[in-house]
Amino acid sequence: MFFLFLPVIAVCALFLATCLKRKIPVFAVGFVCLAGAFARMGAMSLKNVFQGKIYTRKILPFLTLNGVEYEWGFSFTRAELVLTSFILFIALLSLVFAKSYLQPEKINRFTMFLCALAFCVLTCIGSDNFFQFFAGWELSVLFAYLLLLLFFERQSVRQAGNRFFVCHVLSDIPLFYAFYILMSKTGCFFVPPFIPVDSVAFSAEQAMTFGMLVLIGLSVKLMLFASPLPLTETAEMCVPVLAFAAPVALGGLGIYALYNAYAFFEGFKAVRTVLCAVGALTAAAGIVSALCRDDFKNVLTGMLSSQFGLVLTVFGLAGRDAGFCAYIALMLPMSGLILAAGTIIYALRAQENITRMGGLSARLPALFWIMGLLSLCCVGFPAIGTFGVWQDLYAALYVKGNFGFASGFAVLSFGLAWAFARMLYNVFFAPRKMMLSAVDELRPVGAGLLVPVSIVLIAALCQEKIFEQSVLDDLSRSKALAVLALSLVGCSGLCFGLLYFKRRKHEQPFGKAGETLVKLLSFAPVYRVVIVRPCLAVARGLWYSVGTELWLEKFPRAVQNLAQNIQKRQNGQVSAFFTAVLIGLFLLVAAAIGMKG
Repeated sequence: MFFLFLPVIAVCALFLATCLKRKIPVFAVGFVCLAGAFARMGAMSLKNVFQGKIYTRKILPFLTLNGVEYEWGFSFTRAELVLTSFILFIALLSLVFAKSYLQPEKINRFTMFLCALAFCVLTCIGSDNFFQFFAGWELSVLFAYLLLLLFFERQSVRQAGNRFFVCHVLSDIPLFYAFYILMSKTGCFFVPPFIPVDSVAFSAEQAMTFGMLVLIGLSVKLMLFASPLPLTETAEMCVPVLAFAAPVALGGLGIYALYNAYAFFEGFKAVRTVLCAVGALTAAAGIVSALCRDDFKNVLTGMLSSQFGLVLTVFGLAGRDAGFCAYIALMLPMSGLILAAGTIIYALRAQENITRMGGLSARLPALFWIMGLLSLCCVGFPAIGTFGVWQDLYAALYVKGNFGFASGFAVLSFGLAWAFARMLYNVFFAPRKMMLSAVDELRPVGAGLLVPVSIVLIAALCQEKIFEQSVLDDLSRSKALAVLALSLVGCSGLCFGLLYFKRRKHEQPFGKAGETLVKLLSFAPVYRVVIVRPCLAVARGLWYSVGTELWLEKFPRAVQNLAQNIQKRQNGQVSAFFTAVLIGLFLLVAAAIGMKG
C-alpha cells in the first residue's frame, strides 16, 4: 500500500528543502516516486494478474453516518487500474521532459505540483465514498491551477489561471448536485462503482436530469461544446503541464466520472442521444478551432477538444467500455503530440506560430517521423498499433448502432485528419519563412526531450495489446468490409488534406471567416462581463458604502496593534511563558472535571 503515497514524498522533499534551505534532489526524488508508483500500478493492471476483482485497502475511518462507516483508503476496479497506470505513465514522462524543457529554477516547483496532482488524481479515482472523491476532485483543480501559474510573471498566464480556476469551481456545482440526487436515491455516500445499479430506479425525467447535470459538470474538464473554459485558456499552460493536465489528469477524472455515472442512464435512449449530439458538436467545434488558429498549442488543444467529442460520441453510441477504450486510444498519442510540439517550440526558440515554421522535415527529421507516426495513430492508419482499436470502435458503432451513426463518426474523423494535415504541412512541408531567424539557428534538441516522446510513440504503436482482440472475426463478410472501409476514412482525410494545403492560396481554409470564428470562440469578453465586472461592482460598492477610513486607517491600525501585542508576548521572558502554561493547564483540568461530572 505504500506505493500509493510515493508521489507525496517528493512534495515533502521540496517543502523540507524550502524550510531548511538545503539542496535536496527534488527531481530525482519525484522521478523515483512516480516510477515506483507506475511500476506497481502497471503490474496490477496486467491481464491474468487482476481478474475482475476489486483491490481494496482501508487506511483510516473518519465518519459514520446512518450506521455506515466511511473510511479513507483506496479501491480499484480493473478499469480504474488501467486509468491510473496511464495517468502515472504520462506524469512520469512529462517530468522527464520538463527537466530539459524548463528553467532550473522552475523544475522544483513543477515536480512538487505534478506529484501532488498525481496523488490527488489517485485519491479521487481510488475512492469508494463521496467525501474522498470530492476532496481529490477539488484538490486536483487547485494543483492544476498552480501548474498553470508556473510562469506567473506573464500577465496572460495569470489571467488565464484565474479564468481556469473560476470556471472549474463553478462547473463542479451541477456535478455535486447530480451526485446529491444519486445519494438521495441510494441513501448512502458511496461512489457509483460501489453502488448497485439496481438500487437506483430513475424515471425518464430523472435520468435526463441526472445525465445533463453530469454532462454540464464535466464540460470544463472534457472541453465540451459551449464549455465556459475555452481552448485558449488551456493553451496558456507550458508544454509539460499541457501534456499531462489537460488530456490525462483532468480529462481522466472526467472520463472516470462519466464511466461510472453512465451505468445509471445507459438504458435511456434520450440521454445517450444528448451525449452523441454534444460529442458531435464538440468534435466539430474543435476541428474548426484547429483549422482557424495559428498558435501551435491552440491548434493542439483544438484537436484535443475534438477528440474528447469523439470519445463522448462513442460513449453515447457504443457504451461505456467502448468509450473508455476510445479515450485511452486517442489520448495516449495526443499527449505524445503535445510533447513533440513542445520539442519543436524549444528548438525554434519559443516560436509558436505554425505559419512561420515550415521546411523542418529536413532540419528535424526525428521529430518529423515521430509527429507523423503519432498523427497516423490518431487517425487509425493501417499497420499502426491503434488500427485494431479503431476497427473495434467502428464495429461497435456499426453493430450496436447503425451504418448512419458510424458514417457520421467517420465524417468527424475525416475532419480531424484534415486538421492534422494542416498542422503537419505548415510545420514540416510548407516553404520556410525567411523572416524567422530562429529557424536558421535551431537550438539543439537533447535526449531529455526526444526520449519521452519516443517512449510515448512506442506505447501508442503497441497499445492494441491493452484491449481485447478485434471483433472483425465475429462479423459477416459484408459488415467486416464496411467496418474496414470506415476505419480508413481518417487516413484518406490525412492524404487529401496534405494535397489540399499544398495547393491552397490562403493561410486558413476558411479565409476571413476563420478570423470571425476565432473571435466567436474567445471567452475573455464573456468572462469580463459575467465574472469580472460584477465582482468589481461589488468591491466598489463596499468601498464607497463603508468609506475609506476603515480600509486606509482603522484596518491597518488594527493589524499594527495586533502585531505589537504578539511581539510583546514573544519577548523571551520565562515568566510570561510559565504563566501562559499554568493558565492552559488550569483550563484543561477544569474541562476534564466538567466532562467527568
